[in-house]
Amino acid sequence: MIKKVIISTILLITTQLILAKPFKDITSMAQLDSMSIFSFAVMSDNKGDALNKKEFKRMDKWIKETKVEFVIGLGDHVKRSWKNQFVDFLKKDKWWYTHFYPVLADGENEYYGESQADRSKGKKFLDLTNIKERNNVEFTEEGSEYYAKFEIKGYTVHFISLFYPDYPSNDSIAFPETSKKYLIELLNSIEKTEKDIVIAGAHSRTGYWLNNLSKEQLDIVLDKTDLVLSATSHIFQVFNTYGGEKVPLAINTGAITHPRLFCKGGYVQVNVVEDPAALVVQYINAEKKDRKLANNYYSAVKRINGEVFSANFKELKKKDDPNRIVAETSKEYSTDELKVLLQNFSMEKFEIDTAIINNFRGLSKGDINYIEYLSIFPYKNKIVTMNLNAAQYDSVFSSKAPKELMKITTDSYTGEYIANELEIDKSKIEKTDYDEMKLLKKFMKKSKDIKFIDD
Repeated sequence: MIKKVIISTILLITTQLILAKPFKDITSMAQLDSMSIFSFAVMSDNKGDALNKKEFKRMDKWIKETKVEFVIGLGDHVKRSWKNQFVDFLKKDKWWYTHFYPVLADGENEYYGESQADRSKGKKFLDLTNIKERNNVEFTEEGSEYYAKFEIKGYTVHFISLFYPDYPSNDSIAFPETSKKYLIELLNSIEKTEKDIVIAGAHSRTGYWLNNLSKEQLDIVLDKTDLVLSATSHIFQVFNTYGGEKVPLAINTGAITHPRLFCKGGYVQVNVVEDPAALVVQYINAEKKDRKLANNYYSAVKRINGEVFSANFKELKKKDDPNRIVAETSKEYSTDELKVLLQNFSMEKFEIDTAIINNFRGLSKGDINYIEYLSIFPYKNKIVTMNLNAAQYDSVFSSKAPKELMKITTDSYTGEYIANELEIDKSKIEKTDYDEMKLLKKFMKKSKDIKFIDD
């Protein structure tokens, strides 16, 4: 699930040259690694993928080469009915078996239980590691949340793993007061110094969870934590909505193998540096063959017990800016209006009887930025065609087919669902040369009310 309004990245940039000095001349990840005291990684939303995907394989290689101390997982590491190579990977890979610290989420609930809301079952995922045997970890009585403490090269890292899945959709149930109380009690017990790094993580239902805290709870989190982690949206973002000299760096950790919108498949690397004592946080693009320094959108520095500022490793190029304007429209389109127009366009384009469109949103009047443009079809699924007889069509769509044989287009995900429901041979699903975004672009360029500016 994604927040209805995607929050733009806002970094607090300091003018104090003393803070920028340690980073201004860094030109490579290897150079940053060499000046770091230690590092750790954060990944999420692999949905069962492991070495079967090149992005995961690169991440695995890079974190072992750079000798990160541990990996935090922000949940949705398995998925019901998918292949789930990650299960066997954790059982066989000794490093991950002993260094992985997962946060539980709805994917784990669903995989081991009856649904994504089956809170009591998701904790079975923890049995894929030796986390219950580790001396640095203390679990709650319920067993789905824990506190891990690491002593590393003179620093103490405190990690609080909270259980806040996507479902149930009622936040008071998905993220109950017992979890918040657990968080606050742990934070109050920590005597914070410049040698203490405090991290709190929850998968969350909307991709951000600080707004579910009371003012009193939030004040304690802002005072005590250095890094606040969330996931579920599959988009890396920096949330820095609280001003002041002492605030945590709050991020969404993206997705290693199932990114959405403008985000690439990747993971977060945190390098701990000194002079000043700070966390250099970057989203590493694992779709690239080599590990590169991230641009300003995908990186930030959090001074321990201090402010958040920009590392300024690389300037944000226009083509990489998710807030750039790509089109403008002279009228507003509701989701339903846009859906009908795209259906008609598809029927003409593919010479079919009907098109099944599952877009997420319409368009507001005026400028359309890249985020808004991509969020119409955030998954960029392939367009496929299928032939259904009248009975099959009636069964799936609960409406009477206008003719005996219906040729339809839909996205590949829906097409596979229809084939499973009707027990149709999947080889009967025909691929086209289009995905949803290519279709949308063709429509927008043809529309008299929309001016397309930038690809």
